[in-house]
Amino acid sequence: MTDSRLARQTAERLIGSRAQLLKYNGLVGFDGFVDTIVEVVDQRQSVTKYTPFRSIKAFAKRVDSAAGKSANFETVNTLEKLGGNGPIMAFALSTLGAPIEYLGMVGYPKVHPVYVEFAKRAKIHGITEPGLTSAFEFGDGKLMFGQHGTVHEVSWEVIKNVSATKISASCGTTPTSSPWSTGPCCRTCRPFGKKS
Repeated sequence: MTDSRLARQTAERLIGSRAQLLKYNGLVGFDGFVDTIVEVVDQRQSVTKYTPFRSIKAFAKRVDSAAGKSANFETVNTLEKLGGNGPIMAFALSTLGAPIEYLGMVGYPKVHPVYVEFAKRAKIHGITEPGLTSAFEFGDGKLMFGQHGTVHEVSWEVIKNVSATKISASCGTTPTSSPWSTGPCCRTCRPFGKKS
């Protein structure tokens, strides 16, 4: 089966299952990245026109020739978008109308601008700033360079602390040690918001 046929069949089945999806509330987590798509300039013709490296092989050859010397490469950012397995899956489910809440690295205390459109479709709760990925794209693949510092900040303690603060803000009580405790706050609120 070809990739395009598999993708088409998957889309058809998801659309066909939309009514079933609407019956369930989904909680997805916990990663989150800002993906910047990058081209590496091979030759620049003018201020507005350039030729990018078309293949990893061609770029690797240029890099290899710089061994023992040095090299300077111009890069052009062509797109910035949300990234990470969790956000991409949650965003896809939300486009089908599924009620989704996302808990993860989408910006804290404020949601990162790249996630604003996602926030219009789902309830999202940030626990740290997102990681950063520069994806150098070529015709034969891509090279991804990541800054994962905030990934190491994610822990159960961070999730508990941030969640408890959000719950207390929504119901006007003092944060409990855990958003899933049996204290007064959790008898009136479910995690991340009041009961409907």
